[in-house]
Amino acid sequence: MFGQYIARTSQPISDLTGYLDMNPRDSLAKQPVKVGYAAFKVTNATFEGKNCVLFESDSRRNRAREFRNSNDLNVIDTTPVERYRKVWLSPEGVPIRETAGYRSYQGTWEMDARFGKEELEITLSGPKGKRTMNLVPAGGIELFANEFKPMVDGEKIILEEKKFSRLDPMTGFPRVESVNPQ
Repeated sequence: MFGQYIARTSQPISDLTGYLDMNPRDSLAKQPVKVGYAAFKVTNATFEGKNCVLFESDSRRNRAREFRNSNDLNVIDTTPVERYRKVWLSPEGVPIRETAGYRSYQGTWEMDARFGKEELEITLSGPKGKRTMNLVPAGGIELFANEFKPMVDGEKIILEEKKFSRLDPMTGFPRVESVNPQ
């Protein structure tokens, strides 16, 4: 698990005694404030009676929105933004199923994808309802397996760079990403 912290410095807007204790945002933050985290784990599992590996991740970030309300006052609204994901992988590292989600003040989006040999069956649900689609990804299913291929073994570099696809939990469409460990 990784924690995300923030410490910021801004100038006091008043020299009134006790003001900075009540409004720490306007003073030097003496301690960093935790605003989020990211956690990952991998475990042995079974899927439809077959041995597999389960990759799980979740993260949360407190998002601060500053706006002027109807009384012409500045308001800071802090809401969490969450992402979560589970991917069941065959012993060879090929995705079998993926569930993922995204939550914010605007709503919750969830995706359930089942990987076939050449296509994906994806079910999406969100604030506007539920829908199912079949997708034949450009580049094939192999690009999804590339995400889980190791790039280093100790200090030895196995892959200099890799490209992989990952599904967006809000749209169900793949995004191609690349990683370079150097």
